[in-house]
Amino acid sequence: MALSLQPDNIYAISRIIGIMLAENNIAGAKEEFAAIQKMHPLHPQTRFLQASIALANGKPANARELLTQLMSQVRDNPMVLQLAGAAELQLNSLTQAETYFSKYLSLAPTSIQARQMLALVRLRRGDPNGALQTLRPLLDAGSADSEILALAAQAHLAIGNYRDAEAFFIRILRVNPDDVKTQISLALSHLNNSDKAGFDELQQIAAKDKSTLADLALVSARLRLGDLEGALLAVEGVERKMPDKPLPFELRGRVQLLRHESGLARQSFVKALTLDSVYFPSVTALAQLDISERQPDAARKRYESFLKSDPTNVGALVALAGLRAKMDGNANDAAELLGRAVDSSPNDPAVRLLQIEHWLFRGHVKQAVEAAQVALAANPNDVLLLDALGRAQMANNLLSQALVTFGKLVSLQPASAIPQMRLASAYIQLKNSDAAERALRRALEVQPDLLEAQQGLIALAVQAEQPKKALQYAQRVQRLRPKDSIGFILEGDVSLAMNDPTAAASAFQVGARLSGGGVAAVRLYNLLKVKKSKSDADHFSADWLKQYPKDVRLRFFLAEEAVRDNNWALAERYYKEIVSLESGNAKASNDLAWILAKLNKPGAVALAERALVLSPDNPIGLDTLAFALAGENKLARAIEVSKSAVRLAPDVPLARLNLAKIYLQAQDKKNAKAELDELVKISKQYPERQEVMDLLRTL
Repeated sequence: MALSLQPDNIYAISRIIGIMLAENNIAGAKEEFAAIQKMHPLHPQTRFLQASIALANGKPANARELLTQLMSQVRDNPMVLQLAGAAELQLNSLTQAETYFSKYLSLAPTSIQARQMLALVRLRRGDPNGALQTLRPLLDAGSADSEILALAAQAHLAIGNYRDAEAFFIRILRVNPDDVKTQISLALSHLNNSDKAGFDELQQIAAKDKSTLADLALVSARLRLGDLEGALLAVEGVERKMPDKPLPFELRGRVQLLRHESGLARQSFVKALTLDSVYFPSVTALAQLDISERQPDAARKRYESFLKSDPTNVGALVALAGLRAKMDGNANDAAELLGRAVDSSPNDPAVRLLQIEHWLFRGHVKQAVEAAQVALAANPNDVLLLDALGRAQMANNLLSQALVTFGKLVSLQPASAIPQMRLASAYIQLKNSDAAERALRRALEVQPDLLEAQQGLIALAVQAEQPKKALQYAQRVQRLRPKDSIGFILEGDVSLAMNDPTAAASAFQVGARLSGGGVAAVRLYNLLKVKKSKSDADHFSADWLKQYPKDVRLRFFLAEEAVRDNNWALAERYYKEIVSLESGNAKASNDLAWILAKLNKPGAVALAERALVLSPDNPIGLDTLAFALAGENKLARAIEVSKSAVRLAPDVPLARLNLAKIYLQAQDKKNAKAELDELVKISKQYPERQEVMDLLRTL
């Protein structure tokens, strides 16, 4: 009708061209466009249509050129931004695509297409968490179609949340019961009901369907069930359908890591990057491998190289910030990177929270408060940011402001005990015991078994010299946790605070026979040693360890006591017992390695390295490894490892002193003196200070 009345109506013709492009009738669209180009050669809509046809015809570079010219004439038009984002996506220019789609979403916040496209780009950029955050309003509102649910499933799969990935595949069943995604969902529901026929169903779907959804669902299901061999076979199905894409090789690398095949995994991740040099999941996987193989410089260079091609990638900025903070101990460098991450994703509260926590962790409380205030200006009701602001205010001794912040948190989270606990902490710092007690009681109204609140009430009662009240709280814990030792440990602690060792011993004896009794056994051992004799305490510990041979709490305490007494043989015995009971206990492995090195026994280096595998980037573990290496006269490596320990813990005098000693062992007096001089600058007293001065006098 519009064309019959006004045959040169550009917008009516535009709608016709749009329909033709949707039907992939490119020839018809070009014919209609030729007519409109003659009538309106300079109209912005003409250029928009020309770009649309170029993109549909597989010429995204031409579309980009046309749209760049158009955006100089037409600013902030959602349709232009959407088309420009699509062109950049086809050109694999993901950073620019994300910029366009982000702007598109800001102009059209209710647009489902804007959210879907932005989430797709973020997933392609290797930011599955960002993709999920973008999709969250649609997922929470229940307005997500099967395409959006499939994006959410793939994001969870990329994160490694295999169960959540399956849950989204299953949700597709309720949205569209007739398509392939529904068949996949039905097969997954069979698997969730322990019907192994679901695997056969998925394989049959994958064999018929050209998309990779069934293959990805199969990978997810195999991984969830721990079938790594089956997962590798499923990855082969993904690779057959997309041999020139990085995803299958990245998935294969992940499975190989789970199979402890780090060399093969590295090859897979490298292959993924040869296909897509800015595929962030493989970049970060390789960086993590570098770090696990004690090559943090390689990981740093990997992230820095990646950021040259994708300078606003939030994941890379955050990862590099964390790595630099660990390697260099330079809070400002890491903060600068986190600032860039915030600028790249200003509406992402998770990135802002990282920035706040960075300053808090390093004791820069003023910067933490400022960062939290800026973050809340952008996200005024975000409960995690409010909590961070309140904690930063408390650290900065802004207690009245913290009370206001936590009060707002209470109003936003009335069914959570955490805001009440925060209020209690602020009131305790203000020495307002009555208000603190009221907050703790309100926390217990929300969560009656909250141990921290019960312990807080006991501490307040002890401080107020109200032993009966404190004991009543402890006995309440016993009623709520009848099989747990904690209630009797609390009762024993209260009795000790009230100078009643007999009652304390009785409570600890009961607790030592319950779950978690090792802590009560330690308390009782100490009490016997102080109030009776060391032989009584030793007799108790020997009997108790025979009765509970798998306990490590009391063994740890006895091992540390033996170290303090320079009883190295006994300490070695206890630590060996702990390591045999808990092979994954990093502290026990590290402490045993230190003792073996101290005694010049073999195996110290291997055990220290094992402890670092269990607890990477641990400065104590690095210091132990350096000590063990120096004991074997492997001084070059010992120095490098010790320097890493100092970088991670620059304010720990012992780590720097040990580095100076290794330099001296290597006859490098210049560097040894530099480290010792640095220690002299520390104004506070510390146990090793006299040794530092003695060593300096020898140089």
